Amino acid sequence: MTNRQSTGALLLALAVATATLFYKLDAIPGLHGDEAWAGLRAHAILHGQRPTTGMNTYTGPLYGFLLAPVIWLLGANVFALRALTVAAAIVTVGLYHRATARWFDPTIAAYASLTLVTMPFFTAFGRLAGENFALNPLLATAALAMLADVGRAGPRASASLAVGAGVCLGLGIWNHAIFVTVPVALAAAACYRLRTAVFRSASVWLVCAGCAAMLVPSLVIQAGISSSERGPVPDAAVAGYLTGLMHRAVDWPLLLPKLAHGDLLFRRFAGELAVPLPNVMAILSGAGIVVLWVRRTEWPNATPTLVLAGALFIATLLIVPGNGERYFLLILYFVPIFLAAAIVWLRAAVASRRAGVAIQAAFVVFLTVQLARIGVNYFGAQERTHGLPVPLWLERQPETSAHFMRSDGLYRRLVSLGATDVVGEFFIAQPLRFYDLAHGTFSSVTVDDKQDSAPPVGSYAVYYSAATRHPAPRAAAGYDLVFEDSQFTVMRRVATHEPHREPAE
Repeated sequence: MTNRQSTGALLLALAVATATLFYKLDAIPGLHGDEAWAGLRAHAILHGQRPTTGMNTYTGPLYGFLLAPVIWLLGANVFALRALTVAAAIVTVGLYHRATARWFDPTIAAYASLTLVTMPFFTAFGRLAGENFALNPLLATAALAMLADVGRAGPRASASLAVGAGVCLGLGIWNHAIFVTVPVALAAAACYRLRTAVFRSASVWLVCAGCAAMLVPSLVIQAGISSSERGPVPDAAVAGYLTGLMHRAVDWPLLLPKLAHGDLLFRRFAGELAVPLPNVMAILSGAGIVVLWVRRTEWPNATPTLVLAGALFIATLLIVPGNGERYFLLILYFVPIFLAAAIVWLRAAVASRRAGVAIQAAFVVFLTVQLARIGVNYFGAQERTHGLPVPLWLERQPETSAHFMRSDGLYRRLVSLGATDVVGEFFIAQPLRFYDLAHGTFSSVTVDDKQDSAPPVGSYAVYYSAATRHPAPRAAAGYDLVFEDSQFTVMRRVATHEPHREPAE
């Protein structure tokens, strides 16, 4: 495939990404509590707050400061909240193509880029407002693209690229601690490729210098965080970590191909799976891994790629606390490269031009099926139901799809009921707070994660329906059932002398 054809494939990939990421961005999926928190933080920054950390002590404030001007420009709405992530994801596709073309060749870059934008995880994660989803892929691919050009440019340009890659790595770690897995994986790949010469490489030291420079502010901030802010360390922390590590070591090799396939993600976001299909992605990407190993002498970067992917997988498994689909975000970016390697090998293995055309056609059919799956199982399902509260399992870890249900209708209903004080768990309360930024209707929206304490008389308490997380109280226990549907149950706290009211239709 020529450079021109590869560029054409990139333009097509960018068009697909733009269409799938911007489509009904303000409605699909339902606003997650973490996204709403990010919007509330950006709003606070616009009104003078200057935070030094993110939602947790292991995240930085960079995303909030980048999001604030977007909220100022477009308003406090869900589209504005997610637009930064979408823009970053689209830029990431371009960087991904460039890095892969430099690392392998334009043909693999074309196949990998087209596959990437049709993978369910790309659409699902590329629409979420959060520092991990918005900035980690962008910073990681930017660093890889710069490193791929080190040595290709002149000495000064290469030095600048090495420092720039280090800056991206440092910003990534500051943005979210899980990003530390990226420089660890790159170090493993560099050590494999350069052996002991890695310590004599000027480019390696320039990368380290750029990374260290960006980490200085983060280290100063971390040094000023007291132990009380970090939270107590449980007595059984080490034993718990080791047990969890053993569980992840068993679960993750099974969970990764499921997330790459996407059916599990569809259930996680929509609460249902309309059209299940066999996991072809696992077969093709597995074949690609074998191809990379077999052709490692023909492709000099094949083995370093496997080392990089394996080190990233292991480092992430070691650092994270459980089985969360978001922890696989950066690991999943390697799957399209594996699949592309399998296709390139297959095309090279057949001598017939007719067979080559058939392979191309099969690839187009594969991409079409991928997009159709996203259309039916992701967009279609959520347009039809607005999300359902369904319990599910990420291997041995329980989860729920309730976090991604649409709650804008719930907000409008509470406003129509005249509610001024609302109580709900984090994933309900935070979206309601964000929706209210533009209207200021509520006097208070209280977060009560356990939802086991009685709110003040006259308050409205909101629960997930079907006791997905915390069961709603009985009406006889001082509550009136105001409203209930397949998603939410709304109760009103009443005094003992108040007459019982029938729920709204």
